[in-house]
Amino acid sequence: MQIIVRNVLLVCMILAFASLSSAQINRRVTTTPDTGRAQTSPTPEPGPQLLELRCRGGGLQLNVARGEMHENDLYMNMTVHFQRAKDAAGFNGQSLAPGQCALPDRAVAPAEPTEMRAEVINFGQRNRQMHGDPVYRGDPAAEKYPDAQNIPPYLANADHYWSFFGLNTFNGYFRITNLHYWKPTSMPMGVERLKDPGSGGNRKLEAPAGAVTRSDPDPIPANAVRIYIRYRKALGFVSTATAFGNVGPYSCDAFTVDAHTGGLGAYQNAGNSIVNPAKMRTEGSDYVCGFTITGLPDNKAVTVSAVVDNEPRFLTGPWLGEGQPRPPRGSVRSILRGVQNLTLTKGNPSGIVTFEMTYAPDTSPPR
Repeated sequence: MQIIVRNVLLVCMILAFASLSSAQINRRVTTTPDTGRAQTSPTPEPGPQLLELRCRGGGLQLNVARGEMHENDLYMNMTVHFQRAKDAAGFNGQSLAPGQCALPDRAVAPAEPTEMRAEVINFGQRNRQMHGDPVYRGDPAAEKYPDAQNIPPYLANADHYWSFFGLNTFNGYFRITNLHYWKPTSMPMGVERLKDPGSGGNRKLEAPAGAVTRSDPDPIPANAVRIYIRYRKALGFVSTATAFGNVGPYSCDAFTVDAHTGGLGAYQNAGNSIVNPAKMRTEGSDYVCGFTITGLPDNKAVTVSAVVDNEPRFLTGPWLGEGQPRPPRGSVRSILRGVQNLTLTKGNPSGIVTFEMTYAPDTSPPR
């Protein structure tokens, strides 16, 4: 009898172990272009969804009131009232009259508010001043170290533009979590070329806020998508050293990208490898990481996503560099509109998707 009981227990343990093993997440292999060394990358969860409002100065109503002290710095409560533009701001802001705002790809809806509220540092150059470095004045101060003192006079000029990132609170205002100046530009030649498949077959897909990315000299293979994650230099960088030595400012290991097909109940990983960038590119006032996912299917809708890795040093920790290399209290680093869709075909065998990293409210549940 004891032998029978032992055998039954042994069988139950084997079945339980097998069931547990089959339940493990199927992680795909990611590689770096220099070595091809493999590492596992779990499928990410989409991050908070933000909106970008692009505004033209010269008619905005800005009010600044004293706020609270955070880590030896005084923060001010800034309220911005604006008028709705009739059309999207686009790349060049041509639809914006003085005092008007719009999203990059559409006008502000009648049901959406025309008020923004932000918590802004009172003096953004305290560290420079403490270290004896020169303090910027005038327009360069607002563009490099925006604060409650230099933003209002900067936006009094109708030739100046600004980007506000935040969430609709559905309580009569947008809650702004990040802001910086914006320079309207005509669409670069690289983007024009990508919009027209031509002989290369690459196409630009749903580029979000600020996503003007120069063409990459590294060609995109067929059945692949190039994923750019860009962000302002003022937000800092993780380090200058990677497993491959000193490569200059580098933050690409803070991000995870993924591609899948199917919706709820039919989720399936797409692609057979994720190539991580060996270096982080610099484009004007932005840093850019370029990932590549290969082996994607033809004629099938593919969902591409990007997130900031769920580690404190990436989400909220201090980064290197000048400017504002750490999110303000209550905010985390997050990908703006972190999910996009594309479909590859024989005529368009590869694609390009651009995301932007910014600061967003921390929506994670309290621990």
